[in-house]
Amino acid sequence: MSVLNTRLAVYTGPVYPVVSAAFLMGKCPKVPKCPIFNDFFAWLYFGCQLLLMRQVAPKKIFISHASPADNYFTAWLSSKLKILGYEVWVELDELKSGDAFWPEIEDAIRNQSCKFLVIISKSYLDKIKDPTSGVFKELSCADRIKDLKGFKSPIKLDETSEDSYPVQLMGLNSIDFFNNWQVGLDRLLESFEKEKIERNEEQNSSPLNFWMEALKIEGLVNSNSETIYTNWFPFSLPEKIIYQQTFNQEQTRSAGYPVFFSGI
Repeated sequence: MSVLNTRLAVYTGPVYPVVSAAFLMGKCPKVPKCPIFNDFFAWLYFGCQLLLMRQVAPKKIFISHASPADNYFTAWLSSKLKILGYEVWVELDELKSGDAFWPEIEDAIRNQSCKFLVIISKSYLDKIKDPTSGVFKELSCADRIKDLKGFKSPIKLDETSEDSYPVQLMGLNSIDFFNNWQVGLDRLLESFEKEKIERNEEQNSSPLNFWMEALKIEGLVNSNSETIYTNWFPFSLPEKIIYQQTFNQEQTRSAGYPVFFSGI
């Protein structure tokens, strides 16, 4: 099997490379061993492979974050991007490098994602120090993607200094969400437009369902206790109520003390 067919097998599965290898080597019994004829099938197959590769071009946005500390913001950001039609890949449960879902996550980063967002916070920087943590493995995997320009993009969630960023993110411009989430989202979308990241005009999945699932909300109404903050306060009526009788202009003149008349 040729090197070209081996690389294309990543996109098209194991059947096509085997068939094309038969054409290229002239071993298909139904194809005459004519160099011109074999070259025609080889180029025809190569063109089909390019079309298939284009159909499965990576277009997902992978979000790496510290779970569960930054789940709320990540669910908010993911929901906003889903509403706008972007395909988002996010894992809101903490995973270790040996967990069963890791092959799926690695495949999502390597073969399905066109953008790798890193939610930078104090919690993230604490977790990234652990080589067995999910965020460490995700960033290490994303750092090996060299053929996509601007693949990694840091998202600044708190007052963390850029000097404390992981070495894989040094020198990259971060998008500030710390002061205002909406302003940060606008800047992120502007960068997506410049990089021509694809999005679907019609959104099939429900961002509301994603939000409820992410925050472990089982229904629209929950019977949980909740603290309510209000400026209302209880009071009781006093034993005596003293009030000042209103004055009109004639009464102000006959009052035995200075009176300032204002209003009707």
